[in-house]
Amino acid sequence: MLLGYSPEESYGLDLGALSTFIIDVVSEIDPAVGPFIGESYYMGLKEGKVELGVMGEEYIKEFKEKARQRKELIRKIWRLSDSVGEQKVATKIEELEKEEQNTDHE
Repeated sequence: MLLGYSPEESYGLDLGALSTFIIDVVSEIDPAVGPFIGESYYMGLKEGKVELGVMGEEYIKEFKEKARQRKELIRKIWRLSDSVGEQKVATKIEELEKEEQNTDHE
């Protein structure tokens, strides 16, 4: 699956930003897929019940900005992988993950 998605992993992910990112990227390649604009909906769990609602313009802008930033991060990772190699990039990412884990346990 894309980006190693699983229900267990999704708990800590910002799925709104991921969904926006995927729609934006695909819409740039496939004209049959419209960009992430107009009326948008969110779906999630609240107190164990499925909740569905219209996303406000502020949230759409926030998700679009996150998608833009993450697209740029992927470009940087791709360029660095070409110049210094995937292993060096992976090592740096693993260092950040360990740092995050240490912060979470404090």
